[in-house]
Amino acid sequence: MTYTTDVVNEIKTTAHMSDEELGSEKPVEAAEDVIAPVEDPKVIKKIPPLTPIYWCEKMTATTFGETFADFFSQTLGFGYGATSTVLLSFFAVVLGGQLYVKSYWPNLFWLVMASSSVAGTLISDFIDRTLGWGSPLGMGVLLSILLVIIGIWKLTGESMNVAGAMTRKAEAFYWSTILVSNTLGTALGDFMSDSLDLGFGLSTGIIGGLLVICGILAYFTQVSHVLLFWVALC
Repeated sequence: MTYTTDVVNEIKTTAHMSDEELGSEKPVEAAEDVIAPVEDPKVIKKIPPLTPIYWCEKMTATTFGETFADFFSQTLGFGYGATSTVLLSFFAVVLGGQLYVKSYWPNLFWLVMASSSVAGTLISDFIDRTLGWGSPLGMGVLLSILLVIIGIWKLTGESMNVAGAMTRKAEAFYWSTILVSNTLGTALGDFMSDSLDLGFGLSTGIIGGLLVICGILAYFTQVSHVLLFWVALC
């Protein structure tokens, strides 16, 4: 293609004009503001949003998990050793599947959630009854472990988002925290109902009230949703 001399001169003149002379309101060099952001391929949307349905399913999965663990270890008389070996192995397998997939699979997610509750119940019973530590000491150890995991998670710089998209590393921290918090929650429930002799009814009412308070704080205040999530989960 051939350009005339006038066209060439016009191109040269325009190339040396400043942004103000061109009438631009925004500097040309700020190109990153114009280019659409590219999504990080390592970030995967695999965690459901924290809706009321989520919490209903979470409580159902937790109840099922604790009942299932007690059924095998106590009702069927398999004992904590054999039951723990089998069910913790199952938890490890389904967790591996959850970490491997690249999208949100509802059935797999809730299977991992239920099996983490099973594992948490078994670990709590092992600490309390087999090791003989008792609920207060067991809860102290579990709370310390929980704080260490969250602290390391924070120090890695990974997002601490508890719903939606996260990297596999963040998801590994997420499930580790879920497992320890489920164990702590079981120990706390046993401590309230048995050690404090509050009974299951009153203990359930107190814990239910705390969940309602967490929900109110989440919807009507600026309190950290991440903090409220882990408090509610325990």
